[in-house]
Amino acid sequence: MALGTIAVGTYPGAELSPHWPQILEMLSLGATGDGPVWEPGETVWVAIEGGEITAAVSTCIRPDGRAQMLCIGGKGLLRALPEFEAAIANWARFCGASEIVAERGRKGWQRFAPRMGWTFDAEIDGAKAFRKATT
Repeated sequence: MALGTIAVGTYPGAELSPHWPQILEMLSLGATGDGPVWEPGETVWVAIEGGEITAAVSTCIRPDGRAQMLCIGGKGLLRALPEFEAAIANWARFCGASEIVAERGRKGWQRFAPRMGWTFDAEIDGAKAFRKATT
């Protein structure tokens, strides 16, 4: 991998990896509220740049069929966002989801969400909620 190139993909069995404490710390940077930052069954995505994990996202397919981004955090996150978004949208479409939602966003995401085609939906328990079609 060339320096400056960002690769994004799922990290199967992340909780069994020696990198798990680092990944969990990144996810906790993006947490809002008191809930867990990861639960078994959620899909963990990582961005790797220059041979190191720089950012992480946890996602799931909700019972209503929508894909949900739960926690996202790390360094250089803004550089990795387009790659995360493309990979997660492909995964969501493959799983049959027509929409991705992010219901625990921080206020600062309102600056970036519209640039990437996300719409502000509502405020849930003090957190910002965003959505975007997967098509």
